[in-house]
Amino acid sequence: TLNNNTGGTLNTNGGSLISVSAGGYLKNLSDITGAGSLDVTGTFEHALDGYVVPAATWNAGSLCYVTGITSTIPAGLGQNFYDLTWDCNQSGDINLVNGITGPIQNDFTVAKTNGFELRLASTQNVTLSIGRDLRVTGGTLILNGASSSFAAPSSSLSVGRDLFISGTGSFYNTNEYASGVGVPAVNVTGDLNITGSAGQRLVIAGAKTGFAAIPCSAVIN
Repeated sequence: TLNNNTGGTLNTNGGSLISVSAGGYLKNLSDITGAGSLDVTGTFEHALDGYVVPAATWNAGSLCYVTGITSTIPAGLGQNFYDLTWDCNQSGDINLVNGITGPIQNDFTVAKTNGFELRLASTQNVTLSIGRDLRVTGGTLILNGASSSFAAPSSSLSVGRDLFISGTGSFYNTNEYASGVGVPAVNVTGDLNITGSAGQRLVIAGAKTGFAAIPCSAVIN
């Protein structure tokens, strides 16, 4: 494990290569600068508010683990991540404003939003493709949302395999402030799985069918 501690700077000058191999862990608590390259097969943790998730090659088996965001959206979320996990103590609702554009090669997991909403976009059209599973295990994930009346766009979220909602997780295509004719669509190739004792929510609202396609079974436990 390598920790880039608060107040420090990891500088990758001269075309140097930082490689996080399988089983390796790089925890970033400050800033990474320079013209070098980052090659990840293990885990890269972004443990600070804002700043930049550095451009990297995200190999099969790699994880970008975002833990430090409280209020400031980091740059660099529009990468071709393999696995991406959001696990943050947010201090309010966060609009990523097309920050996560992907495609995400494997799984996208929302583990914690600290009682607030994580919105992939507000009034903007967003198109996101997830190669395998979308897992909302804690917190609230919204495809398009705002804090006042807005015209919902015709965004699209495509899930290559299954959608899992568990623990304290909730997933909405849009929130209660949406109006207009656009309906953010959710396309799930595989199964819908909702598990847990209580508290899980799946809300697909709009004049048209929000779930554009679920050709397989829905499993609700």
